[in-house]
Amino acid sequence: MDPTILSRGEDYYRSGLVESIDWDENHVTAEVSGSEETPYLVELDFSEDGEVEDQSCDCPYEWGPVCKHTAAVLLAIQAEPPDGPKKSANAPKIDIRSLLERAEKPQLAALILEHCREDLRFQSRVLIELEDSGEQALADQENEGEFYRLLNRLIDQQWENFQDTPGYGYGEQDKITRYVILCSAQGPEAARAYLEENLEADELRLILIREDIAKRDYAHAERLCRERLEKEQTERWYRPGRWQYLLYEIYRDGGQREEQICQACKLALLGDRDFYQTTKELLTEDGRWQEMYPGFLATLDKGKHDKQQKNGL
Repeated sequence: MDPTILSRGEDYYRSGLVESIDWDENHVTAEVSGSEETPYLVELDFSEDGEVEDQSCDCPYEWGPVCKHTAAVLLAIQAEPPDGPKKSANAPKIDIRSLLERAEKPQLAALILEHCREDLRFQSRVLIELEDSGEQALADQENEGEFYRLLNRLIDQQWENFQDTPGYGYGEQDKITRYVILCSAQGPEAARAYLEENLEADELRLILIREDIAKRDYAHAERLCRERLEKEQTERWYRPGRWQYLLYEIYRDGGQREEQICQACKLALLGDRDFYQTTKELLTEDGRWQEMYPGFLATLDKGKHDKQQKNGL
């Protein structure tokens, strides 16, 4: 699939917008929240070897074979594949709470770290809990080294599983998990310094931008976002990426009205139909829609014409 669609699918998956996944042998039916009130319906057919044989989504996306909703479902399946036949309802139940209460802290730490590396949503939740709790829930300065040794051992054991994982580099996953440990052991100042030193990892840059937005440091958040956008070699029609959406969010939350309108217009011109309506609403509120509409429509038509020419239509 297109890398930008994959990136948007990652955002949907991490945001928990995949509401349900139902298996019927090798057929999957899933629901994904989107811009409409009702979820979009994604259907997938898999071969016996796990290859995707057919896929569909009832969203209006028409610019490629795979939409962001389908990408989100595939990522969710990859993170939590089916485990085969379910256990019998008569099987003895295991008291998980009792097991956890009896477990030693190193055992729990190993399980949490391992699951952080396998499930990004779980990793994000651990990170939020550590930042919000005000407590050193996992690592502290005394046992921090043990956590890093544990992490290194997990890396050695799981390298083969992660080296082929699409969309996430081995080094980046390692850095994110180290950041989780550092937040708990050293506190927010050391964790922020670590983020500043590792901005080449997109997920760490994203965490820092989110921190800036929460602190209302919109100027720094914009700079970090624009730095990443400058690394994009080309900007194609109908291919808005996550950093373009994040820049819109920064302008919106920061009260930069003119920049917000310009970015909404840009997202619409890059192919996101939802932002056509957003641009119209913003300009209507400012009393400028009638004035701006003819030029906006002409630019949209030109972009569509250029795309058709490129595809030989």
